Amino acid sequence: HRRLRSTLTIWLEVNAGRKEVNAVTAMVSLDGADQTSGRLVAFADGEVRGLNDAPKLTPFGPYKGKHLFGITIYANAEGETLSFMFDTLKGLAPLKETITFVDNGIQGSALPVVLTGSMPAESPPPPPPSPVDCRWDAADSDGRWLH
Repeated sequence: HRRLRSTLTIWLEVNAGRKEVNAVTAMVSLDGADQTSGRLVAFADGEVRGLNDAPKLTPFGPYKGKHLFGITIYANAEGETLSFMFDTLKGLAPLKETITFVDNGIQGSALPVVLTGSMPAESPPPPPPSPVDCRWDAADSDGRWLH
């Protein structure tokens, strides 16, 4: 998957003509840690179908104090398999669970759909720049060295 930097633009274009919606409330857990920020993205057939980057703190019930992602997912028909990825802003984490699209359905609410995965491996730092051959053999009129 491409980096989700421009996901909103892609999502708006892909879903402009879709008429069916499915609301999902999800809790995201990576390596056992509940996520409090980041971006949850739903896919069907490799296309972005919904996203949320503003989780809400649950004020009551068994998930009181947990951050939940409310996501509206779009399609043209029931039955599509939805997969999820989570953008931690340090990398993308594919989530293990899938759900089936239900037209006008509500999946999760006070009892959210729990989506799990592993934190993405951090990319190694870039290599240091290669040495540059500098010859300090002249100065400009202000006394700064030229190379």
